[in-house]
Amino acid sequence: MQEIKGKLKEAFEEEGKLSQTYRVVCENAIKRLKSADDETVKRIKEQKLNIAGAVGKMKDEASKVKNGNCAVLTYDEGIKIVDNYFGFNEEKDEQKPKSIFDLI
Repeated sequence: MQEIKGKLKEAFEEEGKLSQTYRVVCENAIKRLKSADDETVKRIKEQKLNIAGAVGKMKDEASKVKNGNCAVLTYDEGIKIVDNYFGFNEEKDEQKPKSIFDLI
């Protein structure tokens, strides 16, 4: 499974060079990939999910709330869309604080 994670990481990093948006999505995906379970990793590989697809999903969601020619997502909205696209389960991500009280 580590070999698959390594290959996915390499592919994500390559796509991350395309633009600032791709880089941010790539960094998050790589971080989440490290703690992803085997089932999620296999699904990402089998379905050939990639950074471009995640960015496309973000664009689709942003277009639903656009005002005129402007469509904006918050960072958290974008990351949630990316996590859903790849199937990363937030409950399994123990590194992310759930509230300010988790930091104390």
